[in-house]
Amino acid sequence: MPELPRITRSLRMFTNLGRIKSTKELEPNDLFRKEKEQHSKFKSEFNWQDLCKHVSKNVLFHLNKLRQIATEALGECSFELISEFLMFTLQLLIDDKLLSQIKFKILKEKAGNLKFHDANHMMKIITEIREKLNEETLILIKNGKENIKVLENGLFDPKFEYKSARVLWPDTNTLRSMSMGNINQSTDNFSMKYKNEATKLFKTEFDKAAYKENLKSYHTKNFADISLEKFEKIIITKLGSKNSENELVDLLGCESIEFIQYIIQHQKSIIALSSTPKIQKKCNIQGPVISGQVTVQSEKEKQLQKQIRKHEKKLNKTTKREGKGDLEENGFEPLELTLKKNEALIEMHTPIFKKSVNIDREKFPFVFDGNMNNRNTTGYVSKQKIMLPQNVVRKDTETFEEIFIPIPESQPLDVDYKPIMVSSLDDIGQMAFNGIESLNRIQSIVFDVAYHTNENLLICAPTGAGKTNVAMLTIVHQLKQHIEHGQLMKNQFKIIYITPMKALAAEMTANFSKKLHCLGISVRELTGDMQLTKSEIQQTQMIVTTPEKWDVVTRKGTGDISLTSIVKLLIIDEVHLLHGDRGPVVEALVARTLRQVESSQSMIRIVGLSATLPNYVDVARFLRVNSNIGLFYFDHRFRPVPLSQAFIGVKASSSLQEMNYMDNVCYNNVIDMVRQGYQVMVFVHARNATVRMANTLKDLAIKHGTLKLFIPEGIKTINKAFAKSRTKYLSELFNNGLSVHHAGLLRSERNLIEKYFADGLIKVLICTSTLAWGVNLPAHAVIIRGTEIYDAKHGSYIDLDILDVLQIFGRAGRPQFDVSGHAVIITSHNKLYHYLSLLTNQIPIESNFIKYLADNLNAEIALGTISNVEEAIKWLSYTYLFVRMKLNFHFYGIPYRIILEDQNLEQKRKELIDQAAKALDEAKMIRYNINTGDLSTTNLGRIASHFYLKYDTIKIFNTLLKPIMTEAEIFSMISYSQEFEQLKVRDDEMEELQYLFEEYCNITVQGGVENIYGKVNILLQTYLSHGRVNAFSLISDQAYIVQNAGRIFRALFEIMLGQNNAIMAGRLLEIAKVLEIQQWSDRSPLCQFSCLSLELLIR
Repeated sequence: MPELPRITRSLRMFTNLGRIKSTKELEPNDLFRKEKEQHSKFKSEFNWQDLCKHVSKNVLFHLNKLRQIATEALGECSFELISEFLMFTLQLLIDDKLLSQIKFKILKEKAGNLKFHDANHMMKIITEIREKLNEETLILIKNGKENIKVLENGLFDPKFEYKSARVLWPDTNTLRSMSMGNINQSTDNFSMKYKNEATKLFKTEFDKAAYKENLKSYHTKNFADISLEKFEKIIITKLGSKNSENELVDLLGCESIEFIQYIIQHQKSIIALSSTPKIQKKCNIQGPVISGQVTVQSEKEKQLQKQIRKHEKKLNKTTKREGKGDLEENGFEPLELTLKKNEALIEMHTPIFKKSVNIDREKFPFVFDGNMNNRNTTGYVSKQKIMLPQNVVRKDTETFEEIFIPIPESQPLDVDYKPIMVSSLDDIGQMAFNGIESLNRIQSIVFDVAYHTNENLLICAPTGAGKTNVAMLTIVHQLKQHIEHGQLMKNQFKIIYITPMKALAAEMTANFSKKLHCLGISVRELTGDMQLTKSEIQQTQMIVTTPEKWDVVTRKGTGDISLTSIVKLLIIDEVHLLHGDRGPVVEALVARTLRQVESSQSMIRIVGLSATLPNYVDVARFLRVNSNIGLFYFDHRFRPVPLSQAFIGVKASSSLQEMNYMDNVCYNNVIDMVRQGYQVMVFVHARNATVRMANTLKDLAIKHGTLKLFIPEGIKTINKAFAKSRTKYLSELFNNGLSVHHAGLLRSERNLIEKYFADGLIKVLICTSTLAWGVNLPAHAVIIRGTEIYDAKHGSYIDLDILDVLQIFGRAGRPQFDVSGHAVIITSHNKLYHYLSLLTNQIPIESNFIKYLADNLNAEIALGTISNVEEAIKWLSYTYLFVRMKLNFHFYGIPYRIILEDQNLEQKRKELIDQAAKALDEAKMIRYNINTGDLSTTNLGRIASHFYLKYDTIKIFNTLLKPIMTEAEIFSMISYSQEFEQLKVRDDEMEELQYLFEEYCNITVQGGVENIYGKVNILLQTYLSHGRVNAFSLISDQAYIVQNAGRIFRALFEIMLGQNNAIMAGRLLEIAKVLEIQQWSDRSPLCQFSCLSLELLIR
């Protein structure tokens, strides 16, 4: 259909009267534009990086001194935050000669840990810098002073002046040429008719054939799932609606606008065509049409035709010729027309897309999920839709947005259970649970299935609800099955407890050793830090390990086969890790265990422990849990202490402003709790950040006159214990009712802080997450201040893991004293939705297995459990990926038609396996016969599997590895490994890397300090030379590099050994040993002994 001409469109096309872009004058009060401009302003303005590039080496030396002071004052913060603070300081003090108290207070507010002598030192450095800068650079720095005002006032400044919008009318001189007086010979043929190629597709008059043809094409493209007749009926129903245009656009899309206009213009003809099919059929029977041309009638002509027909009917009646022939000629069937009218009315009021019907979810006997019946409300957080509890309280201010979820109303629990008394258990059970009178509510409900059956279990319960004792029930049940003639057969079974963190592994080892010692059960830790010999493994009945370590152990087909064959119980703690980067490891372990059960026909019980999950049924299906017997889900009502939660997202346009806003919000929440007489734990993510946060809270309390609320009675008499402490700031903070706790303190100092906090003498404790994992020290309120944490594995700052958040929130509320707890998380505004959705179970857990499919497939082929494509396809059916692909196919890029055709996704799994196998074959890790589908391992693939190397690393080694290489070339090749690819070189690290390169590198570094592989090489050699690293990011990166480099060198040694290359094998073995003992080969062997002094070694 041709589009109707529009004068506005013509004016825009043929004149310069287009809409003027938005400017400050046009939209002075547009906050969205203001925020966007402010962000771009900070990015485009002269910043610290630009300054470092513009100055000489002499000035750069002073700038680096300035950075060192700022880093100490701010703590382990991001590079952007430190750079903004430095630029802020430089702009603030560039015109001054002496540091005033006013400006020191301004700096103190930005960096709470800044001392006056440090600030004065910064002032002196800035004075020296000013004297050495040229005029052009000084102007660039001074022009940035507007940043200070922006940081102080912010985006939502109450002093923001309102400007009335001024409308700038466009210049209309162009229209004069179009006036009547100026029409001349050249404009006689001017036409404003809009020409469009699309107009040729549709004719002005109604053409039934063209209509049917276009209808069919639109149906084939977009609505192939339904029949053509049903699709046409939907179109006609939409045409009969009052809001037909909008409904048709929603149905067909904006790209079909010409077709929509066409059918709307011929609405009556199309409805008539569909409603009278029989009339048309009967008319065609009468004979050929005499006049077949299409005529266009006006409304007046239609009325005249109607009068003529009425007159003819009257004549027929008078001449008695209104019989059957007349009925057939006019096609008048009253009953049929009545039925059609009723159908049309019903269809008009029946929506095409029916409202979602609330389907009753399948109910399971041990699932206590109160959220299934709760009424939620829809809200928008960070511009994203989210479901929130109905009683949620929202607070939106200029600087932050807060979502407060109060303590849920206590709901009656339809749970029929009797508390299990430990005295009623058998002798072994009583010995294992010695010191406990009775099991709690959760443990009593799970007791029968856990203690008397071999059923697989999935226990989902809040943190601190007693899941560890549930695991203990299954352990005792396993022990009872291996008692013969009153004696425990220790060599017939192994129990594996998989925990996500090394720190937690040590804690669980100590916990289980204490409980099982009386039964003669040996519990040992097997992690990267704690290795076990073969004899130690044989003497151990229970092993506490991490997913990665157990994956390495079970990948080996020989050596440890006796260990894996006698495993009878596999307990996986924190199963909700499936959604993270470590999830694929858990999937591979479970799939390997399930296949082992099937192939060996031996019983291995799997027990999953987890926090509350949104899609617990899917996880239960993955673990092969019978949902009617072994699935246990306990919601927030089962938490020992009810918990209220607050999610706060600060609105800031820069990192420095965000830090200040977070500090203020944190102080307000702390002081609210302290006023009510509660203790508070504030969690930060770096050791020196604890001191900075403590000083910031103290300064804000002094500023607002609330410091006395922090100080408990009789604190001066007890302060003598901290007076002798090596850590000077502990005594000062303790005098003000504050303290810090981190791994850098002495063990005696940490014990003292924990004791005084438990006694209530410390009101506010600022600590790192190690306290949440290691020590059971709860408080009424916990606050997570900031959610960015540096991770060497990713080489950058990442979001705090949900596992850490749950663990910290689990510290809120003291079961012995409190009836409720309070947890707060303070993050940036754009991360608010992320944490709110995770902690309220809004986002289902998905699989990341596809990302690591090649490496896991290689491990199974090397192990010998997969020998062809068919077995690999079946192997995928044991993963969590397969469970979620069938349910949420769009997330994994699977079209709906494939689900209809192949419900078990055989073809999709085959495609995934084929892609991974081809990639592995290209890397020479396996041999893939495409014709037969056979998969066989190579020596390279076996080594990669045993040493946990990524297949991308093997590809790099295939390219760079040569028959003969020097030490420098070997170190350079190692630095290119995929394991180190995510590391980054930051501007603030360049100077220190250059210093480390010059001082500690014994061999040539290819690439220099500017590249990632150069950084890896320098840090590796610095480690061997016992060099001191200062930057916290470099310390983390070095630890990560050293942790991975050892196994990479060992893997290369095995590769060279397999190639019969003795020279390279010996060289690589020597480097591997050098790394293990942290000493260059040319140094004395006595250097390995730390007890020998340096003077003695020099002699």
